[in-house]
Parts: sequence; C-alpha cells; structure tokens
Amino acid sequence: MAPYPDTGFNLAHAVDGVLHSHLATEWTFIIISLLVAGIGIGLGMLFYVKSPSLPDAWAQRLRPLYNASYNKFWVDEFYGWTITRRVMDAARAVYSFDSRVVDGIVNGLATLSRGLSQVVGGIDKYFVDGIVNTVAAFIKELMSPLFRAAQTGFTQNYALVMVLGLMIAVATFFASDIARALKQFFAAVM
Repeated sequence: MAPYPDTGFNLAHAVDGVLHSHLATEWTFIIISLLVAGIGIGLGMLFYVKSPSLPDAWAQRLRPLYNASYNKFWVDEFYGWTITRRVMDAARAVYSFDSRVVDGIVNGLATLSRGLSQVVGGIDKYFVDGIVNTVAAFIKELMSPLFRAAQTGFTQNYALVMVLGLMIAVATFFASDIARALKQFFAAVM
C-alpha cells in the first residue's frame, strides 16, 4: 500500500512512480523545499539589502499585478460587498422587525396587563374587600353580645361550651348515621 493516497493526480505519487522509493521521494521534496526557501532568501537579500531600489522598479514594471497583489486581489472587498454587507442588511432587518413588531407586541401586552391589573385590583379592593368587611362587621355586631355573655369568668361555663362544641362536632361527623338511625326508628314506630 502506497503511503500517498490516490485521489487523482498526486505529485508525490507521480514522483514515487518514477523513483520507486519512498525515501527518495521524501528527500526529493525536502531538497525542492530547501531550494525554494533558498531562492526566496536570496531574492530577499537582493531586493532589500544589496539593491533597495529594485522593489520600486519591479513594482512599476508589473504595476497591475503589483496592485492586485497589494490589494489581495480585492478578495476582502468582494467578500465585504457580497457577504458581510448582506449579513448586516439582514441583521438590520431582523433588528427592525424585533424592535417594531416583537417589542411592540410585548410592550402592548405589558400595558394591557397593567391596565387589567388596575381594574382587578380596584374590584378586589372596593368590591371583594367591601363585601368581606361588611360581612365581618355584621357577624361581629351579631355575635359580640353572645361572646360577651359567654365571657363570665366561671370555669364551669367554659367546660359547658367545650362539651357542647364536642357534641356538635360528633353530631356533624356522624350526621348521616344519626339520620339513618332516626329514619329507621320512626319507620318502626309508625
């Protein structure tokens, strides 16, 4: 199995086919890389150390290519015009929709909710609380003479009230059984 995958034309695969050695193929590419790096270093020395006027002369001679390279072939401008500005336009549209429609609905519902809470609060304060307070005042006026009369200070009166309360609780708890027993009793007597 060759170490270089076959994905169409592959320079490493082609060189390996000519040299028939993986090690020779690797050394070929190492040497090519070193030569290219050396040529680049040599051109850098020539252009910027030995003859600093050469870059300007070559820039004038190859002006269209130099301008295209200097402006990165206008890829950033094209990307900005086709992608970035369109995304910003979409973002502005979404922001406008959110601030006008969505926030308008939310703020409208908040105003409606506040208004309804004031109406419900007024009904609770003046109607419900009014009824409760009126009923409480009526019960207080009705029951206070009874409670005052029951407050004698004698222990036997308090015991009598507790026994009567216990009897009422038991009668309430067993009301259905008592009613059934009374019905059977009167049916038997009649």
